[in-house]
Amino acid sequence: MTTHPALASYAKYPAVHWFSFYSLRDYLKPLGFECLDRFDLIDPTGKATLAQTVIRAVRAVPLLRFLGQVATPSTYLVAVKGSAHASWLNLVKGTGLDFYQVHWYDRLDPRLPLTTPVSEFDLDRPIVLGELPTRGSAWRVDDVIETARRMGYAGAWVWSLRADDDASDRARALAALRLTRGGAGTPT
Repeated sequence: MTTHPALASYAKYPAVHWFSFYSLRDYLKPLGFECLDRFDLIDPTGKATLAQTVIRAVRAVPLLRFLGQVATPSTYLVAVKGSAHASWLNLVKGTGLDFYQVHWYDRLDPRLPLTTPVSEFDLDRPIVLGELPTRGSAWRVDDVIETARRMGYAGAWVWSLRADDDASDRARALAALRLTRGGAGTPT
């Protein structure tokens, strides 16, 4: 398994012991995985202001993240396969679900554009757009919702009212929730 078994025996998973977080992330990303490290997984909610500031700084400044990786004795990586993307619907199609739910973000659009009509998915149940950005998108929230409606989605849910991330804007999310059934862009 390794040319240095004495060193590998100290790793929790020796098969990936020789990867740094960065090399393993770079290997998995083209395979469709979103990779998170120890700093991505820390929930800053309820922590002291200084701790929240440090967490945000480490996440935002690559050099600080790198130093944090170097200063810790092991590699910690969670790889998530984006199965909420519409391209993975075939995995659950015909399994008896009441409805289907997919996510949409700009970075996913090249793989399967939001402008793809739902009829092309050949589903046996309705589909909703279960997550869409309210910040950081080239699209306005109203335009995403209206496009989803035109393409045949049964509904659309914004992300998120409470998250503290690059895809969330509480005010825009609340504005989107206030839209009437008469059509996107018509606040109540």
